[in-house]
Amino acid sequence: MNQTKIINAFLDLLSKYSRADEEILGVDMSPGYIRVARLELKDEKWSILNLIERPIETDLNTTLIDQSNVYTDALKDILEKEKIKTKNVAISIPVSNAIIKVIEMPSMTDNEIQSAIEYESLWENIVRISEDLSQYTIFHQVIKRHVKTNKMDLLFVASKVSDINAYNKIINNAGLETIIIDVKCFATRNAFDIGVQKNSKTQSEAIAIVEFGSVENYLLVIKDNSPHITDIFVKDSDTRDLERGSFSDEELDGFFGRYTMQVKQILSDYESKYSSGRIKTLYVVSDMVNIRNYLELLSNALSDLNIIFYDPFAQVSISGKEKDVIKKHKNKSVFTAAIGLASRSLDIFGYYKYTTGVKNINLLPDRSKIKKKKQANVLLRLLIIVILTLSVGIGGIQYLVLSSEKNTLLKRVAPYAKLRADLDTKQARLAKSIAEKKRMDKNLKFGQKVTTNQVQLRDFYNDMGAAIPKSTWLDSVEYKTDNSVDIVGYAISDESILSYISALSKSDEVEDVTLKTMELKTFDDETVEKRYEIKAFKLVAKLKPPRRKNKSNEEGAK
Repeated sequence: MNQTKIINAFLDLLSKYSRADEEILGVDMSPGYIRVARLELKDEKWSILNLIERPIETDLNTTLIDQSNVYTDALKDILEKEKIKTKNVAISIPVSNAIIKVIEMPSMTDNEIQSAIEYESLWENIVRISEDLSQYTIFHQVIKRHVKTNKMDLLFVASKVSDINAYNKIINNAGLETIIIDVKCFATRNAFDIGVQKNSKTQSEAIAIVEFGSVENYLLVIKDNSPHITDIFVKDSDTRDLERGSFSDEELDGFFGRYTMQVKQILSDYESKYSSGRIKTLYVVSDMVNIRNYLELLSNALSDLNIIFYDPFAQVSISGKEKDVIKKHKNKSVFTAAIGLASRSLDIFGYYKYTTGVKNINLLPDRSKIKKKKQANVLLRLLIIVILTLSVGIGGIQYLVLSSEKNTLLKRVAPYAKLRADLDTKQARLAKSIAEKKRMDKNLKFGQKVTTNQVQLRDFYNDMGAAIPKSTWLDSVEYKTDNSVDIVGYAISDESILSYISALSKSDEVEDVTLKTMELKTFDDETVEKRYEIKAFKLVAKLKPPRRKNKSNEEGAK
């Protein structure tokens, strides 16, 4: 117990020491703009050292990645003009470039999770990414353990390596080093720790953030560090009309009606699924310069919510020069992501006080190497300090006592040092062999115990497709870890839904089919000025227990 306390105290000191030396430049790259922030934390108070916004001339027909050289040149120019010497950078990728999931699964230790990853079974069986996993950089972290149910919530975030490398290239070509790659929505959320979350009376309540943007539109709900993120569909043409202010009053009413209907549905689904109670406040961030023209419309359409246009500078100390940048800007929230990135810390020693949930996301492919390099630098600096301190105190005495015997001692120690090095090498080889044997033994046991439902799922999906009646179509099909399948779709009538349930129940792979929800949906077809009513439904098909992998199954699969 005492040993654990000592280790934790030492880690705490190392973390505080390394974090104080971790000055990070937050760089938010968006289509048409690059925003840079540099912060300082002193006495638990944040202050802004640098805040820069630079417009980028972009081609609507190209992506940010396609114009990477333009962003690199702009970043170089910012560093030169502002005389910024900081080399460590935190950036974010768009939400659309990331896969974000919170997975409930049986509780596992960190070692068991790592073993499952090494066997390449965990992500394949749980996340089910259709492409090769080697094409992705993956971040995971246990965000909550449910002791009573022996389950845990695992945060899974992934992005294609090719996308990550493209964003990282912009930073590297500017002579900087990327040490953190976050996702835009979480960078925005981290900015809330500086203001909203820190001063909230009820930190246990869910916090809802909507990005009403020209590029990305999503709603993020976070409670107890568990994120729930949903895209909001907005047509590109609508976004351009909003920015130009070319919508008529009638068109604006129609747009905000469609937009807020999605917001209400997302919040309702969240409240129902997680029994969180009603969400009362919705924070709005946006990259639109004229966003304030639409806040009243948004508030009116969401009258049951307290709409707050987020100000990332509410709890931040600002110098004169940066005040001028903020003052002339009509929309302060555009700096939210940059502020959130600049407040990040690599926390190279991983002390748990500073690395929790969505505050710790890093999709940098070689982040472990970066951490090891930073750890070595910190420890080297500490060693130099210790040596210098000791030298000042006892250096003179040590020199007088040891100088005459120095050569003799070195000669005596040299053979021992060589033998010790040889022994360490052999012990390392032995340990590696033992670890490999244990891994292979575990892998063998794992293979002997594993069950498969691939054949079962194939047969069920065939039956499911063949059973679809006329005037019925499916929206989504999702396999759950409890060996059930959620089927969401639409039908013209109740009879069609009942007919589909009856047909599914006859499948040899199905144990039970339940109608989970059914509601009437109304759709307006503006082209012919007609209104249609259809039935939206959700079915849950409970599959029979998976078939155990055996010799006969393997031969049949062949």
